[in-house]
Formats: sequence, structure tokens, C-alpha cells
Amino acid sequence: MATKELFPYLRVRGAGAAIKFYTEAFGAKEKFRLVEPGGRIGHAELDFAGSALMLSDEYPEYNIVGPEVLGGVSATMHLHVTNCDEVIARALALGATLVRPATDQFYGERGGTVRDPFGHEWAIGHEIEAMEPAEMQRRYDQMMAGAPAPVAVISVASKPPPKGWPRISSSPNYEHAAAAIDWLVKAFGFAVDLKIEGEGGRIEHAQLTLGGGLVMLGDLKPERGQTWRKSPGQAGGNTQSMMVFVDDVDAHCAHARQAGATISTEPATTDYGEGYWVDRTYEAIDLEGHHWYFVQRLRSTP
Repeated sequence: MATKELFPYLRVRGAGAAIKFYTEAFGAKEKFRLVEPGGRIGHAELDFAGSALMLSDEYPEYNIVGPEVLGGVSATMHLHVTNCDEVIARALALGATLVRPATDQFYGERGGTVRDPFGHEWAIGHEIEAMEPAEMQRRYDQMMAGAPAPVAVISVASKPPPKGWPRISSSPNYEHAAAAIDWLVKAFGFAVDLKIEGEGGRIEHAQLTLGGGLVMLGDLKPERGQTWRKSPGQAGGNTQSMMVFVDDVDAHCAHARQAGATISTEPATTDYGEGYWVDRTYEAIDLEGHHWYFVQRLRSTP
């Protein structure tokens, strides 16, 4: 079983306006959109410096709705940039809401969080110090013990994302992160690159990779004021789905089913018409209700 790519897929109320915001605020470039006769956007793709973000309008008749309907988010987008302060300021000027101001973090990144006008949250940061996981854990232990963590010296040099990081990544929210990590490894073939455990074995932060994609997760922290972060079970629905390219959809589906995934849509082939592609896809629901689409591209665009 070989995985090729991982794509975040957002559901928004007003996809056209969202595309405009993401291009103006975050510098994304629109690749294309598929529009219904009535104007509803069924699918669109944006390019974030080589990483793809997919999105669509809401389809309430299929229970495809965004954060405004659900009253919270079940995932956070993590955007690496050259200067997070500038990007956050631009996003706020275009209508985003500040969730957490930019600060230097113990793990070698300066970053903050905004909520876009459509309810999705974006953690925006840039690297200020290259660091190994062992040093991250040491500083984290220092911080939890009450000792001040070293503050890195900020660099203003323009640079690509840190080695091993895509330009854009996703952070689905789980109520039980440790169980979710084990399940994602077993069912979907993820590899655990980093896992930082806090008091009582709680997962403070974990990074899982699959192909060239990155997913970050940790246990929810409502006691720290993060009440807006909810798992699909808590929110009453799902605010985003994950799309992953694999080599053999049918083999991957059989493996996921054996591992306990709920297969909500069996593998099927769709021809999107002349000038587009042919995909074979199945949909699975993980142990806490996140939706995952696994895709095998049978024919690419000309």
C-alpha cells in the first residue's frame, strides 16, 4: 500500500467569497472551480506555493456544511509563511478574527491563529529556529515545570517551508488523540513523526505523515480557553474532509475496512468529462467521525 498525497478539503458557506479571501489574505492562487448552473461551487482547488487546498460550497441536503452551521471547527489549517505577522495583519484587515496573537514558541516557530470570515481557523507561523524533536520535548518539559523556555532569535530571511513540512497542513480535532493516532496508523497507514506527551499521558502535540502530507493533532484543551475546537462528535457534524491519493483504491479500502473503518461510500469510478480527470474513489469515516476520501487517479488532465 503506497500513499501519494494528502489534501485538506474545506466546506464553506459562500465558496466564491472564501476563494477571494484566501487569495487576497494568504496569497493562494486559484487553479480552477467547478460551478453549477445556479452558481453553487461544487469543487475548487487553490495552490499554496505547491500545496493544494480543496473546497466547496455547503450542500446541506447531503449534510455537507461549514463551521457556521455546526457552531465550531473540528480541524485547524497550519500555514507556513515567510513572515506570519504580515500575513496575520493582512487577514485581519480583510475580515478575519484574531484568535491568538503571534508569539515566539518554544518549538522554534513564531505563530498566531486567526478565524477566517467563514469560521475556519488558520494557525499561521514561520520558523525562527531549526530544532530536533528531542530539544522540543526538553523545552516543553521545562515549560511545564514552570521554567522559562529559551527564546529564539527571529530570522527575517525568506525561505521555503522547513524540511519535512508541506506549505499547508491540517489539524483534525479528536477527543482521544492517543487512540486516534493508533487508529490512523493501523487503518490508513500514517507514520508517527513526533508525539509530545503531557501530564497523565495526554497528547499535547503529534505529527503524522502520509506520503508528502502532514496531519497534526493533540487532545482538546477546553480548560485553556480553546472551547471553539470540537471533534465531529462534539460539533454534531464534520467541518472538513481529508483527501488522500493512493496507488490502489480497492486494496486501500479493503485494508481500512479490515482495520475497522466505516466505509460510507464504496469504491467507484467517476469521469469528470473531457478536459478533466477520471478518479476512482472511496469514502471512509474514522473512529471519531472525520471523513476521509481516498482517490486513485486513472486519467489526468491533458
